[in-house]
Amino acid sequence: MDQLAPIIAVLGYGRTGASAVAALTAEAADRPGPLVVLERRADRLAAAAAAGVRAVAAEASDAAVLRRSGIPRAAAVVITCMNDATALELTGLIRHLTAAAKLVVAARAPGQVAVLRRAGADLAVVATRAAGELVAPAATGLDLARATRLLLSGDERERRPGPDEVGVPVQRCGPTVVAVRRAGVRHWWNDPAASTVRADDVLISWVE
Repeated sequence: MDQLAPIIAVLGYGRTGASAVAALTAEAADRPGPLVVLERRADRLAAAAAAGVRAVAAEASDAAVLRRSGIPRAAAVVITCMNDATALELTGLIRHLTAAAKLVVAARAPGQVAVLRRAGADLAVVATRAAGELVAPAATGLDLARATRLLLSGDERERRPGPDEVGVPVQRCGPTVVAVRRAGVRHWWNDPAASTVRADDVLISWVE
């Protein structure tokens, strides 16, 4: 592997991380660089290696280790841990090491979305529904991969919602609609601040 090539780094290879890696691996042609998994548990490192992914034994909170692993040149970093305090710490650390990388973070609680974005995340994927139900880790991993692909592609379209889309969740406006722009502010599909579509919203979709 070219040591100077940009990478897509996935921090953690639990069920959420493994799902995200599998989805990103399936879209290899669309990636700007190779996948690298950072994980401290030996069993998970072995599982990542068995899946054909470069796996690095690393403590993700160690800035020196992150530098050696290529984080400063990363095209994207995906934080998959399901502990909001740890995710916040890692978000700040990653953003300190690289201002350019697209940073996608798994958040357990909806209230953490704004906190993580202030800390430097480009997008936080919420794993808990409004009723308190925790989404399956595999589904959260797929959402992380989807968000990463969108941020890296930069291919977007905008449109006004149709009459049948007003008042419904963003997710029901079609598989490619990923965000709304409201009063000049972009809200991603999982942001509690924009749970349903308004008539004056602008729907943002990615170009497949």
